[in-house]
Amino acid sequence: MTVAEIRRSLTTLLRDGKIDNAAFEADLLLCHELGWKKDHLFLNSEYPLSPHQAERLIALARRRANREPLAYVLGEWEFWGITLAVGPGCLVPRPETELLVEVALSCFEEGLFLDWGTGSGCIAIAIATERPSARGIAVDASSRALAFARQNLLRYRLFDRIALWRESDPLHLLLDCASLDLIVSNPPYIPTGKLKGLMPEVSLYEPKEALDGGEDGLTAYRPLLRASSRFLRRGGFLAVEVGDKEQADALREIDTGVLEFVDCVSDYAGVPRVCLWRRADL
Repeated sequence: MTVAEIRRSLTTLLRDGKIDNAAFEADLLLCHELGWKKDHLFLNSEYPLSPHQAERLIALARRRANREPLAYVLGEWEFWGITLAVGPGCLVPRPETELLVEVALSCFEEGLFLDWGTGSGCIAIAIATERPSARGIAVDASSRALAFARQNLLRYRLFDRIALWRESDPLHLLLDCASLDLIVSNPPYIPTGKLKGLMPEVSLYEPKEALDGGEDGLTAYRPLLRASSRFLRRGGFLAVEVGDKEQADALREIDTGVLEFVDCVSDYAGVPRVCLWRRADL
């Protein structure tokens, strides 16, 4: 079977699975399996594939046609220009979360930061890459997610600068008071009642604990705000991703003690996406 023939077969499988941009994703699968760039596919359309390669590609396409996230099928995903290992049990990094990184970097030059709910480690790795003198602590409640974060830290040789911790309650972190310069988090913020309405790739495959924000979508924020009041140094910042304007407005109304609300930054679609607080100089 040639590249052109398997490409047609993959595209058909993906279309039958109601995958948008089926031809594009077929090309991604081919490039991933062969280690080629996309232009190689068209320049070498008559290149013969081995039976093993063809079988593996068909198996990958069937997984995707069953609406398994493309990132899981490929075993990796790009975030902030960095290729990260991802898979079942680990939230797929989203493009909108890059705005959270941008906001965090705007108020953090050096020191110690905490990435709460690190998942694949994408946020912590992006910050550490941009701030070479900084050190971090990446925390998650999921051992499966931490396994991917560990793999990614090893890949980018960041284990000497970023510690991995497992914890489910930010108030239980074994940290000194006023010891952090930055806390950053993309917590679960989808209201429980909206989970079933998500696209199948998310609702059927991605970890519910990384998505479910409770009845109002704010369950994860409340203890994080209290912990931030305790662990941020004076002048330190808390930056969190939010789902929409309603959540952003609700978070602004929460009594955060020594935390002063600074700003809510919208994404390119105009949706409020990142809320920022600063610990008061008290």
